[in-house]
Amino acid sequence: MTKKSAQKRPGKIVMIFGTFDGIHDGHRNFLAQAKALGNYLIAVVTPNSVVRALKRRLPRIKLAGRIDILEREMIADAVIAGDEAVGSWEVIKTYRPDVIALGYDQKNLRAVLGRDRKQFGAVPRIVVLNPHQPDVLHSSILFKNRAGSVSGAASAKIFCEKSSAQQAKRKVRPVHKKRSGIETKKEKKNFHKTQATETE
Repeated sequence: MTKKSAQKRPGKIVMIFGTFDGIHDGHRNFLAQAKALGNYLIAVVTPNSVVRALKRRLPRIKLAGRIDILEREMIADAVIAGDEAVGSWEVIKTYRPDVIALGYDQKNLRAVLGRDRKQFGAVPRIVVLNPHQPDVLHSSILFKNRAGSVSGAASAKIFCEKSSAQQAKRKVRPVHKKRSGIETKKEKKNFHKTQATETE
């Protein structure tokens, strides 16, 4: 979908934003949920300069490579580069999406869109999508655990299961109940001696 063809709308347009510095199942689920909200999905890939300004670091993959990776997934109908200037929103003004779909973790973007949405002309509906295994498939977790023989997702899952097992083990401890108030052999002996004296 080019800027010219944006005038001929292909139905309900959904737009998403992201860095997409490598693709995992969380991204695929995000794309599929967004796709289901309309007829035409536009994925806007954040340029390197904006990633650096917002995250204080550069993505591992260059912009052209990230666009190519996303196109290979064949979920989005169009994959385009985002604005070079933070807060300009030219892509929104040009393509005029009916819906902007956000990930559960894009809270800052949601706040900024809510603040700036009046400048878009036709105000798009903003929808926050459901997370997909956020404790395992978030990019920051996968990248942190990418080294080693176990994948980031698997290692995170193993860690969670191990922690849960350890907590359960700590909580389940045998409870030693007192028997007739007798705690030691000495007390037991004295108890029987007292019982014998009272019987006599």
